[in-house]
Amino acid sequence: MKIRSGFVSNSSTSSFVITTTKDNHEKVMEAIHPYERACIKALGFSYGNLMGTEIVSMGTLSTSGGCAWEYIDVEYDGDDIGEGEMNDMKYDCLYTYQSKAKYLFGENGYISTELDG
Repeated sequence: MKIRSGFVSNSSTSSFVITTTKDNHEKVMEAIHPYERACIKALGFSYGNLMGTEIVSMGTLSTSGGCAWEYIDVEYDGDDIGEGEMNDMKYDCLYTYQSKAKYLFGENGYISTELDG
């Protein structure tokens, strides 16, 4: 198993995990598009405590060409965006989240891991 930092779009089997502080998570969620926010909420995230700091982790799993997004319903009643754009935003929402976290907090504001098998 290879462990990489970042995202690889052509992998047949991969899992993405992003972890950040609760405060950083809330700031990133406010800064991304409402539909991407709805996608991340539908995917789910977990809260924890690491050395006295509240943290949030989220991730997705893809195996043998399949993806978790195929089985997750996103509830969204916001602005009208096309189905193609919605699919792109859904599949890219964790990458967008990571990019926004990097922009807001630098490399030390989050941890991103890809497990590629």
